[in-house]
Amino acid sequence: MKKLAFICTAMFAFAAAPASADQLSGVYGGVQVGYHDIGTITAGSGVEGVTYGGYVGLNQRVGGNFVVGAEGNFDLGSSDIDSEYGLNAYAGVAVGQSSMIFLRSGYQWTDFNLVGITEDLLGRVLTAAELALLDGADDNAGGYVFGGGVQFGIGDNVSIRGVVDTVEFDTVKVSGGIAFHF
Repeated sequence: MKKLAFICTAMFAFAAAPASADQLSGVYGGVQVGYHDIGTITAGSGVEGVTYGGYVGLNQRVGGNFVVGAEGNFDLGSSDIDSEYGLNAYAGVAVGQSSMIFLRSGYQWTDFNLVGITEDLLGRVLTAAELALLDGADDNAGGYVFGGGVQFGIGDNVSIRGVVDTVEFDTVKVSGGIAFHF
């Protein structure tokens, strides 16, 4: 949590820095919040959670209205998700100097809260012996992510965005964020 607070403070401090004339070319960083529905394990028991974190990336406008870029993200989670992190490449179409519609693809890893998921599934708290069985279990999963979104410039060097992603067409994640462009 201290790392997230530091990142947010640094971004707000840099927000006052002079921006480039074109928000769709250059380095950016932002904070985001989302909801990730991983899916159902058994009838009535799903894996899901709210995520919050940050992202950094690089945009480059090419050929007029075409924008390409790369982005990395790290999110902490709640409930069944401990954390998520990934890398994406994207392509978009610019709408003016600071807005765009984009598609993206990459790879996303999710670190699950196996104790919480198992307790939800069983409907009870795990025993010490059961906790020992889960200790050291692989609680990470990864997959190819596909998605798209929209970004709107709301100031000289600030934009907001909304994104919908799926990991291997098995999950749905909806997120929104605010970015600062440098």
